[in-house]
Amino acid sequence: MMIQVLAQRGLYLCDIATQVGVHPRTVRRALARGGAPALRPNRRGSRLDPYRADIDRLLAEGVWNAVVIFRELQAKGYTGQLSILRDYIRPKRALRVRRATMRFETAPGQQLQSDWGEQARMGWMGSGFVILTICLHPHFRLPCPPRSSFM
Repeated sequence: MMIQVLAQRGLYLCDIATQVGVHPRTVRRALARGGAPALRPNRRGSRLDPYRADIDRLLAEGVWNAVVIFRELQAKGYTGQLSILRDYIRPKRALRVRRATMRFETAPGQQLQSDWGEQARMGWMGSGFVILTICLHPHFRLPCPPRSSFM
């Protein structure tokens, strides 16, 4: 429609193509056709169409794993691929309700965090170490000295 308006104003095909962002041949075809091409209806449906109600029911029940849904659909006779199912579920994942996470807080000095590690050596013996963090301040750490033998 915009191509026809620009052509009625007297612009050259190349100028119309530059403004619209298409090839000049596309402008020529659109003017000869009298407008945009008509969209063809989708002649065949998806293999997933008969199972959409089952998928939506499982999603409403809280089953979001595509592989689990795929197995249930295969038991009912679904012959499509897993990728088609994943493409159908992907936009719906953004709509699902997220579970709220409760923060766990304690008063200063009431909780202790331990991080275990191993220091590798080239010999037959290694040494273990522990870093203890008292949850009073994040920069306050008490390193334990390495043991002479590692179990």
